[in-house]
Amino acid sequence: MFQSARDKEKERAAARQITQLWGWKSVEFPDFSVADFIFYSSKRLVWAEVKCRPITFDQWAPRGIYLAHRKFKRLRHLSTLQRIPAWLFYGFSDGIRWLDIGKFLRPRRKSDTEWGLIDLDGRMDRANHAHGIELVLKVPKTMIEPLPQSGDDLPERLAETPEAEHRAFNRQEYFRRLRERQEML
Repeated sequence: MFQSARDKEKERAAARQITQLWGWKSVEFPDFSVADFIFYSSKRLVWAEVKCRPITFDQWAPRGIYLAHRKFKRLRHLSTLQRIPAWLFYGFSDGIRWLDIGKFLRPRRKSDTEWGLIDLDGRMDRANHAHGIELVLKVPKTMIEPLPQSGDDLPERLAETPEAEHRAFNRQEYFRRLRERQEML
């Protein structure tokens, strides 16, 4: 496991800060779960991945924000299946920032300056750092936004893909036609 107890406590503190600011509640999931938390209120429910860094956003951002590609794929898949947004929260020493993971529709291998780049990278600050190198998704700093004062004010499906909406509509239409045929028999 590459996360220390200290890292985990920082994530819990950031999650408490978010939920207190928004007046929401949270449930923490065990290690190795797809999401770290689920945040919820009477109006909303979101999957949450929380990361913390001991520096300011401007110090970290020139390199870009990286998310493990495996973690991203699982969160996006969970979000799509459950139709519940998946959000990434980054706690920096100067505040918390966030990103709707649904903004990344199709990560790709292209130029180093383009968002959605998939590359090999990871933690090199540990004795067994070879195990910390993995496929990562590069997130440009312009997509990471300051934490809003209320999570309830955000749209229900902030970054629903047109493809997913089209598939959902087609499924509903298919079952509607099946019901009509069944009623005719």
